[in-house]
Amino acid sequence: MKKAETMMDEVIELIRNEEKVKTLKIEKDYEVEGRTASYPIDLYWEFEGGNGIVYKVIIQTRQMDKSVDRNRLFHFANILQDISGQVMGVIFTQPVYEKIVKDVARDVGIVLYEMTGVNDKPTWQPLIGEVKIEFDKEWAKAEKEKHGLGDQMISYHGEPKESFLYNESGLCVDSIEGIFNDYIKKQEAKNDFSEVAVEHKFTENIYLQTGHPLIPKVKVNAVSFKLTFENIAKVETGEIIQNIFYAALKARLN
Repeated sequence: MKKAETMMDEVIELIRNEEKVKTLKIEKDYEVEGRTASYPIDLYWEFEGGNGIVYKVIIQTRQMDKSVDRNRLFHFANILQDISGQVMGVIFTQPVYEKIVKDVARDVGIVLYEMTGVNDKPTWQPLIGEVKIEFDKEWAKAEKEKHGLGDQMISYHGEPKESFLYNESGLCVDSIEGIFNDYIKKQEAKNDFSEVAVEHKFTENIYLQTGHPLIPKVKVNAVSFKLTFENIAKVETGEIIQNIFYAALKARLN
């Protein structure tokens, strides 16, 4: 896997050698000024389109060894919204499984470059959506009564890869993301890339950590989600700049 510094240097070199684009500025580790604050960004590219408009491209590569999650995406979208002019964002990321992340990125004008390899063969990209965790309501009710919590909600918020599942003995046996991956592998092994509605029921007592001081874990009965596969083509490194250029021309005016 390429390192972030290597990727940034390659992108800078490609931009400088791109004759079709009139580059005004290309800076690494740049501090971009917004309306309300300034923001440190990995790579800043400013160019002039054929219509005389100046386009600003904000590129993130530092965390391309991780899959972008909703929190990081929303933070990045807020930065873009604060920058005036014709602005778009680009995030280099590991494959994104959450459909909502891809949908939001598309809606707000952020290009996700998934680091899946470098060739032009089509590949199937798994996407996870409509995730629901079914908690054991009777178990939760008894626990809340035990601690005098009444009808107080025991909320849970966490990313799938950090949502660890424990058995009755307190041993970690899996994670929510691990369950996703098991079903992805099963479908790939069958060469079946059709949409699947999954309801994974637990056959033993399984608990999910909550972070609540009185009820640190809650019993889980099942996890359901929708698994789809998107047919995508892996992108040649040399195509990145032209793709960003054409996407920037369609970017919104802040």
